[in-house]
Order: sequence, then structure tokens, then C-alpha cells
Amino acid sequence: MLIFFGDSGDLAYLQELIDEEGFQREVLAQHSLVRDGWQVGYFTFRLTG
Repeated sequence: MLIFFGDSGDLAYLQELIDEEGFQREVLAQHSLVRDGWQVGYFTFRLTG
């Protein structure tokens, strides 16, 4: 499963859910930028079971 997620959401909670459900997580892509004066990061995760 591929998940695209920005750290403007609750990234730590997403990672906790992934770990609790027993998925393996791999970061396929990562990009950071400044938007409206805020540093934000975007990630694409591949989950495998």
C-alpha cells in the first residue's frame, strides 16, 4: 500500500498506527518546502505486511 502524507498532519500518530498494525514501513520519497512561512514535509510510504 502507498500512503502520501504531509507532516502538517499528525505524522507521529500515523507511524504509531502503522507499527501497531504490524506493517513494515519504507519511505520511497520525501520533499520539504516552505509554504506560507511554514516548513512542511511530504512523504510517500510503502507499507508491506
